[in-house]
Amino acid sequence: MSFILEALKKAESERLRGAVPDLHHMPVTALPSSQQRSIFFSPLFWIVITLGLGVLLAIVYFTSRAAANVAPAVQTQIPRAPSIPSMASTQRTPVRRAPPTSAPPSTIPNPEVAMPTSTSLPLRNELPAHIQQSIPQFIVGGYIYADKAEDRSVILNQKLRHEGELVAPDLVLEKMTRSGMVFRFRGQHFVQSY
Repeated sequence: MSFILEALKKAESERLRGAVPDLHHMPVTALPSSQQRSIFFSPLFWIVITLGLGVLLAIVYFTSRAAANVAPAVQTQIPRAPSIPSMASTQRTPVRRAPPTSAPPSTIPNPEVAMPTSTSLPLRNELPAHIQQSIPQFIVGGYIYADKAEDRSVILNQKLRHEGELVAPDLVLEKMTRSGMVFRFRGQHFVQSY
């Protein structure tokens, strides 16, 4: 019986020799030796990897460079406490009230008028109690101190203020120093830290 089966297989293969192969009779051929190599040895693979890494590095470089060039909106500095003179060396002088003027309250005095130095001025909490109670309350939101006076600013009660501006009725921001602000309230100068 094996002879019969072999003869049938031989006849079938001769008949199919001239026919177009179908899915069931597709011959399995080995890949050429150049295609058998792994994809990791392909030059195209390494070109794509190199270009991808180059694009990734360029994105990281330019985003970090752009982030470094962003300037802070408000510079913050830690204020230094103003020097407090010893009680033995200070002499208290009575504070005189300035007579009321007829000028409107938004008028700013002439900056050429000599103002006492900020080291000789009292702190706000060193003023007499009746003056402390009459000074309007304000909240410092932030400040920028610069060497040029026109570049200095402070946020008081959520409003941007500069030297010489009227902050509240009878309260003028006279000067900004590295450690605090010099105010004038009804003729009395005092220092308030940031």
